[in-house]
Amino acid sequence: MPVHFPKIHPKDFRPGISLFLLTGIILFSYFNLFGISVANSDKVTITTPVFSGQMILAHVLLLIIWGIFFFTRKLWKSVYALYLLLALSPLLELTNFGMSFSIGWLSIDLIAFGFLILHLGFNPLIVKNLIKQISGPAESKNTLYPKTITKLEKRFETKTKAQLQHISTNIDFSPEAHVAAKKLLDIKIEE
Repeated sequence: MPVHFPKIHPKDFRPGISLFLLTGIILFSYFNLFGISVANSDKVTITTPVFSGQMILAHVLLLIIWGIFFFTRKLWKSVYALYLLLALSPLLELTNFGMSFSIGWLSIDLIAFGFLILHLGFNPLIVKNLIKQISGPAESKNTLYPKTITKLEKRFETKTKAQLQHISTNIDFSPEAHVAAKKLLDIKIEE
């Protein structure tokens, strides 16, 4: 039997383009790991990069993000955005080269900032979900609509006590249906 592979479309790679490019830049920073010869007038020196603890931590976290990328396709975008936010600060150092922008005590790594903008540009739902979380999802979940409750009460008037009990306890029904069924149950119990 022939094996059929799914079609791969270039736009499937857009959400992860920032992750792919950042990994490429980090791998490029390792080319100088064992030192290169640099000619200074009449003498040749060997230079080796200095890898700080922040840089090693950044690379270990990037490996973890790649693991998350392969195993859970939904979670990696938010974790990677958090990683890039941390990389803006001096806590993580992505490469042994780069630039930063400083105003007073605030220092922002421009490489991490560029990758964060690229990542959020291709994944706008991250920002929308963050705004939704900040704005207070608890308010929207606890809001009951009185008009819907009265409509459901009229619809449930012909239901038996067992059916109303099922509606009031089953999680498949809306909160308004729960309230309407409980009201009708209280009325039928009083009768």
